[in-house]
Amino acid sequence: MEFTFCTLTYNQERFVAMQLESIKYLINRYGTGIKFHYILSDDCSSDNTVFIVKKWISKNNTLFSDVKIIETEVNQGIVANFIRAYNAIETNEFKILAGDDLYTYNNLFSVFDGSDFYISPTLRFIDNDVTQHFYNDFFKYILAFESKSNELQRFINRQYKCSTGIDAAGMFFPQKTIRKDISCILGNYKWIDDTPLISYIMSLPNIKISILTKPYVFYRVSDGITRKKDLKLYNEYCEERKRVNNTIHIHRKNLPNIINPYQYIRFMDIVLSQLKGLIYNNYYAREKRIKNDYKRDIKRGNVFLKYITNESNKFYSEVGIEF
Repeated sequence: MEFTFCTLTYNQERFVAMQLESIKYLINRYGTGIKFHYILSDDCSSDNTVFIVKKWISKNNTLFSDVKIIETEVNQGIVANFIRAYNAIETNEFKILAGDDLYTYNNLFSVFDGSDFYISPTLRFIDNDVTQHFYNDFFKYILAFESKSNELQRFINRQYKCSTGIDAAGMFFPQKTIRKDISCILGNYKWIDDTPLISYIMSLPNIKISILTKPYVFYRVSDGITRKKDLKLYNEYCEERKRVNNTIHIHRKNLPNIINPYQYIRFMDIVLSQLKGLIYNNYYAREKRIKNDYKRDIKRGNVFLKYITNESNKFYSEVGIEF
């Protein structure tokens, strides 16, 4: 097996070493017999992001068989950065992750079983503390489908006509799933890559979907363009979000404001058409068991975050970076 880790960055000097340390943890613990590649795609950072990555790679150069550093002379936006990174990947199995997120302690490489699309929960965190809540509503609902890929695909398609549901950081797909030029799928967007990409994948005929109940990614919720740090960029993002709502979430405008799209879809798709399956598949018992596992992951996640934070701080000290 060959696997590519790919990091997307823009001014993430404070966080990128944490992701790199989490990659090292996964490779050292689970990577026996796997050939690893690494790609950094940086969107014209004005801070020390690229310097930090190069220094870390130099120190840990035995982890990867090859490394690609992609830099631009002008900031082009999230989608263009994603497209550059994706086009540089040469392995079937890979994971693209924003530079402020990081990987958990679970064996990421074991999830690839030949499926076309993988959905997993994420451990959301703020300031290195895992937030105390479970899966988002949408992920809880898809547990009802278990391994029924065709029914789940129809459900996700209907869901995406109302609202986004999957944390992009928690989704995986091999290169073989994308059957056309990635620019044709995402080229009309600048800031939003996940919604049009998932919408495209769900439109493909008879894809095999795997539901993963373990979290493989820590998803940072205290940073990013949606946090209004740059009003101009935030306004651009909002305009693009409106366009996504008009072209992909086409039913959202038809829902009364008092109705949560997640609850609406759950009622229409699960309670009605899946009621028999919920009873016979012991859905609620399964959900309770998985929630208990997730509680343990929250506790373990906080411990792991402290470990990764300490390791990255050691590295920052070694290269003379202070914040």
